[in-house]
Amino acid sequence: MSHATQISTSPMIESCKVTVKEREYTCDGRVSYACEVDVGSDYTISQIRRVMCYLTNVIGTPFSMKQYVGLLYMSKVWSTDRELVDVSHIDRCKSTFMYRVDSVKVYVSCYVTDYAVTLSDPSLTILSYVVAVTNSDMVSITKKPDVLVAETMADGSLFYIDTLCKDSVVVPKPVS
Repeated sequence: MSHATQISTSPMIESCKVTVKEREYTCDGRVSYACEVDVGSDYTISQIRRVMCYLTNVIGTPFSMKQYVGLLYMSKVWSTDRELVDVSHIDRCKSTFMYRVDSVKVYVSCYVTDYAVTLSDPSLTILSYVVAVTNSDMVSITKKPDVLVAETMADGSLFYIDTLCKDSVVVPKPVS
C-alpha cells in the first residue's frame, strides 16, 4: 500500500518568499522523502541563486558526479557525443540530424532506482538528482552508468536527444 504525506511552508529565505513542499512517501513499509521549492517569478536570477545556495548548504548535496564515475569510462562516453549546433538554413546541411531545443545540454547518468542530471562540463556538475519511489532496494552507484544526452527546459523537464552508453557499453558514433 502506498501513502504520501505533504507539509507546505512559506518561509523567507535570503529576502525571498518561497514555498517549500516536503513530502514523505511510504510504500510497502519503505519510506522516502522529496522536497519541492517554488521561488516564484518575481525575483532575479541572482536572488534565486542565493536561495538555492542556501538550501543546498543546509540540506547538503554532492556538487559533482566526477568522484562517482570512472573518468576513463566517461572520456570514452564523451568521445561518442556529437556537438549540438543551431542551424539557420537546414537545406545546406548533410548529415545525421538530431533534435535541438533552445535550452541547456545535460548528461543524464541513469542507475536502477535513480538518475543524476549533470552539466556537460568535465566536472559533471550536478543540477538535480532524482530517486524513484519503488519497491526495490536502492543499489550502489556504479562507476559505469547508462548515459543519455538531453536538454533541460526552464521548468526542469528533460528533452531526450541521444543515448551515449547502455549496459556499460559505449554506443558508437554513427558514421555520416
